[in-house]
Amino acid sequence: MMKAMFEPENLANASPATVSRAGIIYVSDTELGFAPVAKSWLQKRREAEAAILEPFFDRYVQHMLDYIRINLKPMMWNERVCQVMQVMDLLDSFLMKTVTSGQMLSAQHYERAFLYCLAWGLGGLLSEKERPLFDAELRTISKEMPDKADEVDTLFDYVVLADSPEWKLWTELVPSWEYPKAQERVKFAQLVVPTLDSVRYEQLLRLSYERHKACLL
Repeated sequence: MMKAMFEPENLANASPATVSRAGIIYVSDTELGFAPVAKSWLQKRREAEAAILEPFFDRYVQHMLDYIRINLKPMMWNERVCQVMQVMDLLDSFLMKTVTSGQMLSAQHYERAFLYCLAWGLGGLLSEKERPLFDAELRTISKEMPDKADEVDTLFDYVVLADSPEWKLWTELVPSWEYPKAQERVKFAQLVVPTLDSVRYEQLLRLSYERHKACLL
């Protein structure tokens, strides 16, 4: 006897025959939202850490989800709860070393790490034209956003690392590269020139990989 379980996006194409022959449990995402998933994740964190992180979910997540839904158009559609899970996955990886070493960060450091993960978890699917709008809205509800080095900078141009609560420009972390003049025959197909995007996305891939999460580029 075989049992199969499916998780459909909705029941728009479910015929009466399908419903009558299978046990159907449907819970709309508008009924529960992301709160149960976030609370479950927080319960697995250290108590002191969860106490710091929980207000960030209340302050930022629903507000930015609603703003994206009403005002912006992501390049790909994704369930809202899945977007919040991406935030938690990135944050989980970001904080992994502090957990294994038994250390705690400052409240400011936690909040800035949360904002960094929020930007890519919720805003990663936004186009370059809409990311400034996301950044501007987030600045209306947060005092921990990075000071702009340039007027066109957004949160997506900055990163906060686990060893320091200070915001850093991604451009400062791009390693220098020199053409291999000593090689007589350079294999151009094997050359990797670091750029702003390659360094930025490598960090995001590393955070996802450390938690064994799949990525789509």
